[in-house]
Amino acid sequence: MIKSIIEYKKALERITNEFEKACEIEEEDK
Repeated sequence: MIKSIIEYKKALERITNEFEKACEIEEEDK
């Protein structure tokens, strides 16, 4: 159970980082 929570948090951080990068790229295009 605890292990899956850690994996979930790692995945969430990865998704957040990718999302922030995508937002930065979109802002540069404007």
